[in-house]
Amino acid sequence: MPIIAELLSLLDRQQVLQAIHRLDEGTLTRFADSTAFDLLYQGKRYAPKAVAGLALEIAYQREFRPSDFKGGEGSSAFLALRRCGFTIIPKMERNLTTSLTTTIADILRLQTQYSSENSKPMQERGVLVRTIFRDILYSRMEQFEPLFSEKGYECMVEGRDGIGRKTISPWIRLYDPKMSPSATQGWYIVIHFSSKGDVFYLTIGCGSTIIKGSAIIHVDSDVLKEKIKWAKSCFAKKPRESRSFSNKIELHGNNLSDQFEKATAFAKRYPIQSFNESEFWQDLQTLCGMLVTIYEAERLGKSPHSESPEAYEHQFQLAETIRPRKSASPGQGRFLKQAEKKAVELHAMEAVRTALPDHGFTDIHDTSAKESYDFSARKDGNDWFIEVKGTTSAKADSFLLTANELTLHRQHQGRTVLAIVYDIDLDHSADTPKASGGMLSLSIPWDPEQWDFIPTVYSASKKIAN
Repeated sequence: MPIIAELLSLLDRQQVLQAIHRLDEGTLTRFADSTAFDLLYQGKRYAPKAVAGLALEIAYQREFRPSDFKGGEGSSAFLALRRCGFTIIPKMERNLTTSLTTTIADILRLQTQYSSENSKPMQERGVLVRTIFRDILYSRMEQFEPLFSEKGYECMVEGRDGIGRKTISPWIRLYDPKMSPSATQGWYIVIHFSSKGDVFYLTIGCGSTIIKGSAIIHVDSDVLKEKIKWAKSCFAKKPRESRSFSNKIELHGNNLSDQFEKATAFAKRYPIQSFNESEFWQDLQTLCGMLVTIYEAERLGKSPHSESPEAYEHQFQLAETIRPRKSASPGQGRFLKQAEKKAVELHAMEAVRTALPDHGFTDIHDTSAKESYDFSARKDGNDWFIEVKGTTSAKADSFLLTANELTLHRQHQGRTVLAIVYDIDLDHSADTPKASGGMLSLSIPWDPEQWDFIPTVYSASKKIAN
């Protein structure tokens, strides 16, 4: 029997959901209630180790005891649950002694006493940013987590006020750790504070710096503008969500503060003198839904800076196969689900089949089930071979091809077609996802020599000595 850590690493989201469903039905387990952490799902709290243990029993049809594996931060059980897209947070006292309004007012008061040194005011500000504000957000997590978990994302919270030297612009962010592994990567909800001590902002922003060695490098302003423009385009068809938020914040800080301002896509300004907590919590819930919309668009490859989901999954699967202990799992939420892949594939095939007659092709036959090409057809008295690729990605500049497919297209060069249907949309309003739209890129005939083919894995066999 494989070690428990390996079994946990093979759990999938559906098995965890089945475990949660059984707990909801009253199934008793041998696992005690958690003392330090809760797994949140759809606004309810569960003991993480009990969920993992029951999911193991569902997956492997055998009993597991509490002594078989450990829980807690960094454990294989927690890593498995988070990989499957579930949020695990520290247990919070339901009646926190400090209110949100008081916490924000104290942070803003301390902003006017800023020092890059670890002075007493900065120590107090650090506790408020890194711990107290974080705990307040975690205490209300039932309100926001369902928006994330419905789509298979986590919702985590962290606050930062500078490592070593203190920053003039501290922040607290809400994020999915797979979509945004650090504050320099991806999109997240972030709370910023003016150095003047009068206002703070609730925003959606992206990483504005990169780390090279020990140096902090600012992301180019034009790149940030392109990212902001793309994020706003995610709501072009539903502007009601975003119309209450501008993209302008003023932190009155330093160059790093200026970068934070440039990396802000949506923002709302709150003067502390007229702060309304209820309004804040409602706005935060709205932004959580908007952030998930951005995450879903990134997952489908709609961002100009993201890889196609097919390439992303391929690279991950190779890494898992070749170096399973070294690959960093991006989580199942990053990949297209099987039903989504099928919908994209069928839509692409139909779009190409419909378009081929307009380009002079006749006698079109679907050969995808038995050949290393998708359609055969006739044109100008010759047999042609058509390769079809469908993707939700906004770009048609990359795709995956097997060695057999490449060999065929090179052998029949001049009589092959590459058809890429890209920027396909997916509708999840029904039980089964439906693909629609997209753009068609046709290369007739296709010249493989115009493309770079990069071997992503080698099959090695030992040479036989003469």
